[in-house]
Amino acid sequence: MYNAGDGCSGGARPANNLLPEKTEDFGLKTWDVDLFPNPATNQITIVSKAESESLKILIKDLTGRTILNQNLKTSGFIANLDLDLINGAYLITLSNSNNEKVTKKLLIAR
Repeated sequence: MYNAGDGCSGGARPANNLLPEKTEDFGLKTWDVDLFPNPATNQITIVSKAESESLKILIKDLTGRTILNQNLKTSGFIANLDLDLINGAYLITLSNSNNEKVTKKLLIAR
């Protein structure tokens, strides 16, 4: 049982519900893209919220080694990226012309 006075007791503590769940709650707009399928085999589709957008794609393996560094442009909110990667986990960082970035985990399973 939680005892607010001692700070050392075991058991559950009440949740801190003072923090917003999303950055939009602060009035900040966040840029994001979706990618699928994930896990992928030899191609991913990137879906942007902008109909036409220039993207920089950076894929690294989990040791930090750069595997792919490429520019890509969305058309009709979508861009397809062909991949020639071995099975495993990668980090894909996508950035737009405003230098907004998002990093996602990409799994390859052939």
